[in-house]
Amino acid sequence: MTKNSINTLIDFVNSAERSRKYPPNTANAIKNALRLFEAELNEEEGASIDTFAGHLEQIYHGVFEKNKNRMSVGSLATYKTRINKVLADYRNYGSDPTKFNSWSPVIKARTLRKKAPTTPPVSSVGEDDSKVGSASNSSLAHPRTLPSGIVVIFPKNMDAQVSFGEFGEELRKLNEKGLRFAGEIGDGDETENNN
Repeated sequence: MTKNSINTLIDFVNSAERSRKYPPNTANAIKNALRLFEAELNEEEGASIDTFAGHLEQIYHGVFEKNKNRMSVGSLATYKTRINKVLADYRNYGSDPTKFNSWSPVIKARTLRKKAPTTPPVSSVGEDDSKVGSASNSSLAHPRTLPSGIVVIFPKNMDAQVSFGEFGEELRKLNEKGLRFAGEIGDGDETENNN
């Protein structure tokens, strides 16, 4: 059985992984891309890496048409990028063992991105109301402190409705709960102090 171009490239990727030229996840990603493209190769492209590389654009269109309903366009483009990478690496380092040994790929250090907070910070009772929600988030109205000490922040587009209608009633209920809760805590403190 003759070795085809995909098997030759997979062997190259395996050698590069063993020699730490490719990290394992990169090697696996490239091999998956090669297997995806392998189904679209004709005899000539399967027999020659140069023919495969020369016809890559046409092969990609076939891969795209066959997989566009099960994979995103971005994923398919990523697979094509991986194929281009392995073809370029093979062309530069795969045919000559001396070049392969002197190959020092650049390792990209990746850092985790910090997620932006999705909700505004919650104020604790007694905190300065002017700090909460004003300059940091322009979509929020100024905070309101209920008599119970609970700080309430609404979006600006709801601010006019807060004092009137159903929100006014909900605010009264919230305030009553806050006053009851504060009373329960106060009663508990007195009980502990008396013992």
